[in-house]
Amino acid sequence: MNDSSIANLAERAHACLISNQFDEAKSLYSELCNLDNNNEEYWLTLAALNGEVGEIDEALKCANKAIELDDSYVEAYLTKAHLQQRTGQNVAAFDSALKAVERDVEYEEALLFITGLAGQLKRFNEAEHWGEKTIALMPTSVDALVNLGNAKYALGKYQEAEDTYKKALGRDAFNQEATVGLAKSVSTQERNEEALSILQPLLTSAPENYHAKDAYAACLINLGRNDEAFELLVNIIKDHPDYVFSYKHIADILERQGDYAQAITYLRQALDNTNAPLEVLGELASLYSEYGMPKQAIECCNRALDIDPGNEVAQFFKVISLASAARYEDALEELDLLSADVPDDAKILGTKANIFEKMGRYEEAHQIVRSSIVNGRVPATVVNVFGRLCHKFNECEEAIASINEALERTDLGASYRRDVLFTLGRLHDRLHNYQSAFEAIQKANDLRPCVYDHARNTEYINQLISPEITTLAKQSREIDTSNHIRPVFIVGMPRSGTSLVEQIIASHPQVWAGDERHEIPSLVKKLPSMEGIGGTYPECLTRLTPDKIKQTLVAFEEFTKNIPAGISILTDKMPQNFHHVVFIRMLFPDARIIHCVRNPMDTCLSIYFQAFAGYHDYAYNLEDLGKYYSDYKRLMNHYRDVDKIPFLEVEYEDLVRNTEEVSRRMIDYCGLEWDEQCLRYYDSDRVVRTASYDQVNKPIYTSSIDKWKHYESYLEPLRSALSLDE
Repeated sequence: MNDSSIANLAERAHACLISNQFDEAKSLYSELCNLDNNNEEYWLTLAALNGEVGEIDEALKCANKAIELDDSYVEAYLTKAHLQQRTGQNVAAFDSALKAVERDVEYEEALLFITGLAGQLKRFNEAEHWGEKTIALMPTSVDALVNLGNAKYALGKYQEAEDTYKKALGRDAFNQEATVGLAKSVSTQERNEEALSILQPLLTSAPENYHAKDAYAACLINLGRNDEAFELLVNIIKDHPDYVFSYKHIADILERQGDYAQAITYLRQALDNTNAPLEVLGELASLYSEYGMPKQAIECCNRALDIDPGNEVAQFFKVISLASAARYEDALEELDLLSADVPDDAKILGTKANIFEKMGRYEEAHQIVRSSIVNGRVPATVVNVFGRLCHKFNECEEAIASINEALERTDLGASYRRDVLFTLGRLHDRLHNYQSAFEAIQKANDLRPCVYDHARNTEYINQLISPEITTLAKQSREIDTSNHIRPVFIVGMPRSGTSLVEQIIASHPQVWAGDERHEIPSLVKKLPSMEGIGGTYPECLTRLTPDKIKQTLVAFEEFTKNIPAGISILTDKMPQNFHHVVFIRMLFPDARIIHCVRNPMDTCLSIYFQAFAGYHDYAYNLEDLGKYYSDYKRLMNHYRDVDKIPFLEVEYEDLVRNTEEVSRRMIDYCGLEWDEQCLRYYDSDRVVRTASYDQVNKPIYTSSIDKWKHYESYLEPLRSALSLDE
């Protein structure tokens, strides 16, 4: 066929193409490629047509042929990238698009593509880099602005992300992705009411936009409106069971409420129902660690690394999981692997310093802090560790200056800012700068917006002390003697000495320390949904038959079967199990319950000064704290004085002043012979994972007694709520 005939054929093929007669066009371009085998444009058009009809493998062959004919053919590289993305080959697609950009640094379409794909691959630094270049060429492109905003948001540059999304909306006021992105950026800066107002019009105009609904639910969670958020998220999952983020937000609500088992259940559902395992496995690992199941946490991390061996997030989660299992040396080895390519990475260095501190290797932790200082500035990632270490090196004033400098940063996330403020407050307290201490702690608590429903809690306590519930604790139950391990529950308000009590008891060779176990709170959440029970807690306890009790005890089997030989006592020091004394008595008739008591003003002040994880909605406001404490006191007084439910009461002040006498009493109550090691509890190599890890690893001290008096002028709302006499 001569050139004229080929030209006529090409004209016919092009006419079919522009009239969307793809099958005919594909046939004609195939013929053209056979007739003119060296025409890269024919091959690229055929690649696009094959892709249009779903013949991706054939399309890729054609695109590669076009590239083979012209190595500088940027359109061919981008077409190949699109085809690879369609088959899930995102890394290969990124590389193909990168080759296009390398050959034409102003190829706008390729720049736009590579920015979006870098974000999907979680290469957010690259996404930001290419996004800036795209905007430089396409300053009015809404898609380019949205891609750049997404990258900045993922990098924690929330103010910059907000500004970028606003620019996008300035050019397209109805762009849904930019609206959702703007709301999330605003919410992350603790402006949740503003975020809700941004999302509300979109929810009205596009009720099918589940991304907007999910972002709205996240704002509700931040505002403590968990019931509304939960209902909204459940509906999203019902309509879009493959949307991973709603599962994660439901798990967040459940985790805040202490229901770790149910949170884990939802994340497992996410693994089964979505195609984003890497979005879930890290969260699941974190929950397993918090729930006291480090083996499963590490397995999640390993599974993530099997999927993506170079995934730095999964590697980092593995470090955290190993550390939570007290496998500090293994955690440090993993950190060394992570830091091989980025030895000066601030996040890695901060984590390593934190692990060294937990191990008591203070010199090494301090060395990291000092070596991280650049031009007199301490990186935000290590400033918290510096604040906790500085008193050991006479550097408190320097640490305070570094913390204040870090707090001036606009890119410091709200959660980390809160932690840093708590560190600053406790540091000022150590230096007896009580006004500065209280101001920092108050700012920290203000960053945790929470709504405490006192009326609801009071009604809950009323139900717990009702005769039909409390009498259940005294019903005779058959004790299962096949399980030789006796549980000891250490209850009370947080910061009332529960960690110290457990550390003393756990120093006995026959005791295994469970730390803060989550089985009881999780079982409480599950009870109403059990067949034949129903209702709500605690009313549902009246239907808890012996057979149902056996079913609930299954939750303990996985943990207790791994306890070493020679152990006869298992401790659980979840403080708020004081709510579940009746339930505990029903499950374990031979259990020992130790109730820790401390001066109410000292207890509440210590809670106010503590950066809690989990759900403590009462802890961030002095008046709420006092009201919550009063309800707690009413409940425990009822158990002790009215219904005579047996437990050992240990006063913190008495334990501190008469350590041996009280310790002997506790050991005897547990049914054990006295062991002198219990008085050397601070020499124990047991790792304490709660906030008291530092205090229980040193001998008894009395400086925490009557500490509230240093802050008396600030505590009137607390004193009033506690109804204390002057």
